[in-house]
Amino acid sequence: MRYQKYQTQEDKGKWLRLETTLGTNEETIRQDIQSFIRLVLNMTQEEKDEFEEITGVPPGDIVDFKITDQKTLQLVLLRKFIAGIGLSIINEALVSDGLTEERVFLKLCKRLLDKGEYPDDVFAYSIYRSRGTPNTWLSIPNKYVSTTIEKTVDTSVPKIINKVNYHLNLTRRYISKSRVDNLVLYLLSKPTSAKVVRGERKNVEVQGASYTILVLDLDEKRIGVVTGSKREVQIAHYYLIHKAFDEDLAPPRNDVEENGVKLLNQLLKPDQEDLMLLQSLELRKTSLHNNPSLKVRVQGQDTLDEALDTLEAYWTSSSIADVRQIEFGVPAGPVGIYKKLGLYTYGDEWKRTYFNTSSRRVTNLIEQQFLDKISKRLNNNDIKTTRFILQGIDSRFIIDKLLKDKIVSTNPAIPEDAENMVVRLTEKKLIANQEKSAKRKCWNCYAESWNQQECPKCGRSDMRIVSEAIRIQPNEAQIIRQISQHDQIKASYETKYFPSKQRRGHAKPVLSIYDETKNINVFVILVSSRKDMLYANDLSNEGFGVVAIADPKVDSLTQEIERNGATVISLVDIMLLLIGETSSINFATAVDNQEKEMLARIVTNAKYSLGRIKSKRAYDEAQFEVDIKNMMNLLVPDVVRLGTEYTGLSVPDGYLRYGTEGKRGSKRGRRLFGWDAKYSATSTYRLGERDVKKQKKYMDWLMDKNEKPSKFGRLGIYAIVANFDDPKRMDDAITNIAKYKKLPTTTRIVLIEERLLANICDWLLDNWQSVLDNNSLVADQAFKFLRRKSRKQIYTISTADDWEKLKTILEKTII
Repeated sequence: MRYQKYQTQEDKGKWLRLETTLGTNEETIRQDIQSFIRLVLNMTQEEKDEFEEITGVPPGDIVDFKITDQKTLQLVLLRKFIAGIGLSIINEALVSDGLTEERVFLKLCKRLLDKGEYPDDVFAYSIYRSRGTPNTWLSIPNKYVSTTIEKTVDTSVPKIINKVNYHLNLTRRYISKSRVDNLVLYLLSKPTSAKVVRGERKNVEVQGASYTILVLDLDEKRIGVVTGSKREVQIAHYYLIHKAFDEDLAPPRNDVEENGVKLLNQLLKPDQEDLMLLQSLELRKTSLHNNPSLKVRVQGQDTLDEALDTLEAYWTSSSIADVRQIEFGVPAGPVGIYKKLGLYTYGDEWKRTYFNTSSRRVTNLIEQQFLDKISKRLNNNDIKTTRFILQGIDSRFIIDKLLKDKIVSTNPAIPEDAENMVVRLTEKKLIANQEKSAKRKCWNCYAESWNQQECPKCGRSDMRIVSEAIRIQPNEAQIIRQISQHDQIKASYETKYFPSKQRRGHAKPVLSIYDETKNINVFVILVSSRKDMLYANDLSNEGFGVVAIADPKVDSLTQEIERNGATVISLVDIMLLLIGETSSINFATAVDNQEKEMLARIVTNAKYSLGRIKSKRAYDEAQFEVDIKNMMNLLVPDVVRLGTEYTGLSVPDGYLRYGTEGKRGSKRGRRLFGWDAKYSATSTYRLGERDVKKQKKYMDWLMDKNEKPSKFGRLGIYAIVANFDDPKRMDDAITNIAKYKKLPTTTRIVLIEERLLANICDWLLDNWQSVLDNNSLVADQAFKFLRRKSRKQIYTISTADDWEKLKTILEKTII
C-alpha cells in the first residue's frame, strides 16, 4: 500500500478488523479522498469550525487535501467506514435521533482522534443488525444484578471461544466488547476466504471473516448467541448455563394458542387501518382441492386489497402456518414514501409456527414500527418471541416423539404439554430420572422438581428445564413390572415378573403370563435394539408365546419380529395405558393371539420332530434333545429347554410345570417335571457312575429354591428319556439315582422310551381340537401315568408297550 508508511501495524490491524482499507488502486483511493472532501464541503460553518478544532485541518484548504500522515489517512478511512455501514444503522448504534452524515463523522472523529476510540461499537452493531436477533434467548433470574451479569459474561467469553474452537476445530478469536444502549455485544470472528481488492499493478487479497455475536440485554436480563452454526450456539449455551451461571439460565417458553385461520384473516384484513400496503402474498398451500399454492404480487405502491377480495375463496380458509411470505409497504418519512418489509413463517417439530421478518437496510425504528403494527394485527403478540400453537398435540404424539427422539432439544423450550408429559413419565418411573443430566427449576423461588408439574415450594407453574436437551430413556424394568401389576392383566391371568431372564448371555426383565386352562406361557418383553429382537426370536423358536413391546426407534424391526411369530405392541400404547390415558391396546387379544400362534408353532414343530425321530436319518444327540422338547411341548405348551440359556452349566435338558389331578387350581397342586435326554445311535445306551453324579447335580439344581425351576413347583417327576432296546442296561444307575437321599419322598424317578412319547404325540395330533378343549386334564392323566409306582423297581419304566393302556386313559379325557 502506498500510504502504508503512515500507518503503524496496530492502526492497520484495527482498521482491517473494521473491514476498512484503501487498497492499492490509485483510482479507488482518489475516489475515497474525493468522498471525504465532499463531506467536509457539505458541512455547515459551525460544523466546519468544529471539524478544524478536532482535526487541525483548515476547511479552506480541504479542496487540495492530500494524505500526508497517520491522522489524514484515518480521516479518509473513517469516511469510508461510515459510507460502508450506512447512516441509519450508525444512528441506532450511537443511540441518536437522526444525525446527519456530517454530524456522525464529527462525533466519531472526535472519539478517534481525542480518545483513540475506533468505531468498534458501530461495527459490532452493524454486524448484529445484519445477522438478526438470537433464535433463542436465555433468561437470567432476577437474583442476578446487572453488574454481576456483565462481569460473569466478560470472564466467560474467552472460555466459550476455547470450547468452540476445541469442539468445532475453529479459530474463533475475540474482537471487541461494545455497549449500544441496553445491549452489550461481544464480537467474535474467524477467518474465511479472502476478498479480492483491485490493486494498481495487481489485485490484492484482504482476509475475510465470519462473525459470532454474544448479545447481553441488561434491561430484559437475557443473553443470546447469533451465529450460523447451531452447534456453536449449543456449545455457548451449555457453558453459560452449566458453568458460568451454575444452571440458573433457561430459555423462556413463549407459546401462545391461537386460531391460525383467524390470524391470517386478521393479518391480511385488519379491523383498523394502519396505513400499511399489502403488496405480495405467497401461501404454501390453500384449502382448495389438491391444496394448490397461491402467489400474488403488485408493483410500486399499489395494494392487493381488491385482489384479495376477488380471491377470497382461495385463501380465507388457510392458516398462518401456510404462509410462505407476505410483504407490506410501510410508511417511512415524507408522505408517499414507503419501505418494503416482509414476513415469513416456519414450523418446528412440535407443530408450532414462528414468524420472522425479511427486511434489508431499513432502520431499527421503521422495523419496530412495522413489528408494532403486525403485533396489533396478531392479537398483540410479539412475533419475534412468540411461538404460535395452532393445533393441539395429544399425549400419543408427545410420547411417540419423546421415544423416537430420545435426545430431545429443550432450546427453545418444549411445549408445556410436552414438559408435563416428561414429568408424568418421570413421576411414574416409566423413564429414567432426568436429575443426573438436567435440572428443572422454578423461576420464582428456584426450587427444583422432576416429579411435580407445579413448583413444590411456592406452587407457581413457571418451572423450566435448565439444559439444552433431555434424555428420554425408557425404564425397562419398571415398565415390565407395572404391566404385571396392571388391573387389565391381573384380572385375567396369573403373572410373574422376572427381573432378569437370560438368552445368549443377554439378560432382560420379562413378564410371564400363564394361562392355567391351556397350560400356556406367554412372555412379555421390551424390544429396543436388534439384540432384543434376537432375544424375542429365541423365545419364539423355543415354543413360547411372545408379546414384544416395540420402542418406536425400532419400528423398522417390527415386521421381522412378527414374521418370527411374536405379537408386536407399541411402547407408546403401553405408556398411555400405564399413565391412565386412552390407549388402543388390548392385552387380552394380544395374549390370545400369541396362544394361537404358539399352539400353531407347537404343532408344526412337533410334526417335524415326530417325523425326524421316527426316521433318525443323519441323526445326533443334539437333534434328539430338540425333538424330545418339541414332543413334550405338544403335551404341555409351557416347556423350558435349557440348551441356549444354560450352555456350559450343570443342568438337565429341560423342565415344565404340570398339575396334580384335582388340585391344579392351587399352588400346592403344581409340580415340576424335569428330564435329561440320552441318545444312542445303536440304542444300547448305558449309564455309568459319572452319569449318576451328573444326574444328581441336575436334580439338585431343579430343587434349589434359589433357581427358577423351583418357582414352578416341587419336583414331582425326574425322567431319563432315551432310545433303548433293553432298559436293564440302565437299571443299576437309575436305581442309584432313585435312592438319592436329597430326593423328597414325593419325587418319582422315571425312565421313558422315546417311542412312547412318539405314540403320545401321534394321538395328540389326531385329536388336537379335542385335546385343546381338555388340555389340562389330558396332561394331568399323562403325568399321573408316567409317575405310577412299580412293583419291581424303585423307579418307573414306561415303554412303547405301555401305549395301549395310556391311550385308553387319555381317550376317556376327551369324551
